[in-house]
Amino acid sequence: MSEEFARPTSSGSPSQTSTHPTSRRQRLMGFARATRDTYLPRITNSVSSMTSNIGSKSIEYDEFGMLAALPQNTQFTLYPSYTRKVGNKYVVNVRGWMWCPGTMSRKNRLVISLAKQVTRSNDDTAQVAVDRLEHDPKLSQDVAVPDQNDSDSISISTSTSGSSSASAASPNSKDMDVRLRGRLSSFLARSIPNAGLAIVVGAVSPLKDGDLRSVSVVTDPNGHFKADIEIPYEPSVIQVKSKLDETVCAFQEVSIVETEGYGVISDIDDTVKLTGVVGEKRELMRRLLLGDIDSWELKPVVSWFNQLSNRLKATFHYVSNSPWQLYSTIQEYFHHVGLPSGSFHLKQYTGNIMSSLMEPSSSKKRSSLSRILEDFPKKQFICVGDSGEHDFEAYVDLAKSYPGQVRAIYIRAVDDSLSDVDDNNILTEIHRSLKVWKSKQPSNHVASQIGKTNDFNLIDLSDSSMKTAEKDKEETSSHRLRPMIPKKPASLKGRAIHKAPPLPERRYLRPSQTDTELIHKNIATRHGQGLYSDRAPSPASSNESDSDSDHLSDRIDVMSIHGNRSFYELEDYDKKGALWLQRLTIALKELDGKGVDIAFFNDNDEEFFLESLQSIEKHSR
Repeated sequence: MSEEFARPTSSGSPSQTSTHPTSRRQRLMGFARATRDTYLPRITNSVSSMTSNIGSKSIEYDEFGMLAALPQNTQFTLYPSYTRKVGNKYVVNVRGWMWCPGTMSRKNRLVISLAKQVTRSNDDTAQVAVDRLEHDPKLSQDVAVPDQNDSDSISISTSTSGSSSASAASPNSKDMDVRLRGRLSSFLARSIPNAGLAIVVGAVSPLKDGDLRSVSVVTDPNGHFKADIEIPYEPSVIQVKSKLDETVCAFQEVSIVETEGYGVISDIDDTVKLTGVVGEKRELMRRLLLGDIDSWELKPVVSWFNQLSNRLKATFHYVSNSPWQLYSTIQEYFHHVGLPSGSFHLKQYTGNIMSSLMEPSSSKKRSSLSRILEDFPKKQFICVGDSGEHDFEAYVDLAKSYPGQVRAIYIRAVDDSLSDVDDNNILTEIHRSLKVWKSKQPSNHVASQIGKTNDFNLIDLSDSSMKTAEKDKEETSSHRLRPMIPKKPASLKGRAIHKAPPLPERRYLRPSQTDTELIHKNIATRHGQGLYSDRAPSPASSNESDSDSDHLSDRIDVMSIHGNRSFYELEDYDKKGALWLQRLTIALKELDGKGVDIAFFNDNDEEFFLESLQSIEKHSR
């Protein structure tokens, strides 16, 4: 036997020839240990990577920046949209997102760790985690790039396991972890930009393959794509596929929406789904990431929407401030509670999780709202929102921009959104103001008759009538009586009310702006020009007299709100309530005579749900 496998002695002396039979066993044991410690872990990691969703092959781009190789597990998400008939053709709207599952990078592990702190802790640890999720620029969504590695410098917080404030692990903690990761998965996924796609629209009637309409699109920097495809045949199904690999594809049935009748434009969060955007951020995150779907349901609103769908045959368009990454969760909720299906118009998410949820919504919604009304100019729309965000201003602006298309604006009153003191007092005053305003609006019947001028002989312009008028004028001019002083209408007479002496004028407020004015300017900046640019000044800075009809104190029953004696006191005592009453007063002035029904409701307002249906049905006859 050769002696080249001789082992060195423990003392390090030159090797000695050994013929002991145990030397072969030692060599075999060494090979076994090497296999156990080196090769088996490598094989195990490779198999795990291949069978899990986080493994991916390298993505490649060509010299022009276009995608040249797809990462593993590339997928499409097609969002619900609509198809409309224009003349003899159809316009098919397609929207979607191309993405692949995210890797378990340091950044993604940090996001999961922070999310667990928010949902399991009750002290300052959770608030710190919320702040980091909202403001840390390193926690934005990943984009698939070549040679992507996980060697970033973000460290993983370990406070969740050692924090004394964390709640004890419950029996279903594993299920909670699975739910949390599932709802975060779209935020942790990687978007695929600059990918060439082909969109093919199928036909109801058999056609040759060459006759089917196909268009090419490229995904944007966030992996999203959209297209409006005009076709001469009735569409049936949409196919989206990658030009690099046709096996990477997705299908969606076409939804043809009637161009006439009623349409419902609705917000989602706190309108048809309990989200708690107005409340504490920690509670918002807990409800979003771990909440049961049943706890989100607003049963009276769901029932009302189904009645609108069944009795009015209305179509639905859901325009929300929620990011597209929540679409799968929202879709699951809609299926679970049975809300009417419709098109979805969510927000493009580009920042952190919390910032995407807390960002003002009106500016993001405006383009989607305008697009819907422009696509369906013959429809009458019922706009439904909530008082927690700026839905009211967005819908008022929409009614002004598209006269005759907005039939009603209905706002759900969210807890703690109307007042700093008592929501019920402000809601009662809103209902009173709306009742007075509606009593002065022309009825639909009168408004429709005014336009038919042929049925009325308003003024006789014939020659005989002119001569008769001149003769009567000559006869009465010689013995004309002094004109009588008209009686003051009863509606303008003051009521005998025992009032406390008025407060002295607070001139120290004149040079500065009130908080309400500053809030108005802030809202005007977010909403753009047109909604607040022509508003009257607030009472604190107005130079008009108390008898001016535009003064808010004359329009609002201030005495019934928290026992205040003037709008000055109301502003100081309840700034949020004063602001809401100002917003309402401005809106009623802008929509005066426009034929728009306005109502604020809460979940227990059965009278509203019944009367709104009856009013819309009566108007449709």
